[in-house]
Amino acid sequence: MYSTTSLAFWVLRVGQLLLACVIAGIIGSYLHNFNHRHSWPRNRFIFTEVLAALSILCSLLWLLLSRGGIWPLDVVLAAAWFSTFGLLINWLHGHACGGTLDGSEITSAGHCNELKAAEALSFLSAIFWSLSAIIGIYYMTRAGKGQSDATNETGNIRRRWYQGPRV
Repeated sequence: MYSTTSLAFWVLRVGQLLLACVIAGIIGSYLHNFNHRHSWPRNRFIFTEVLAALSILCSLLWLLLSRGGIWPLDVVLAAAWFSTFGLLINWLHGHACGGTLDGSEITSAGHCNELKAAEALSFLSAIFWSLSAIIGIYYMTRAGKGQSDATNETGNIRRRWYQGPRV
């Protein structure tokens, strides 16, 4: 039987994977439109595409291999997704795409609406990565008590931050 934290990790990792795939598709189609132009797209979209690919890889690996011991890397990816969210807000502010948080026409076609969707999904991805980091910290402090490979001077046994608890 799965514990609540294991189930939460699984749900968050699957959500991270799906969000990264959708964002990679949206930004990838936007970058594809620059194929026949002489100007390069903005670096923020390339950064978002690379971050989405890295998130796909990490969420797949951590879904299969880890429970809670990778929380520092979850924090790094959450910060990267928050910065992507800020970069997309900054780009949308400089273009005639309407209000940044105006999602009334987000389902219609057009680059502005697609990028608004990518903006919203990048914020949601940042929240998912933050939640998995918080649950990972909780999991490591709760489940790590009494189980470790190292003993400190008081005789308490502790596991390192990168080692998952023995189940």
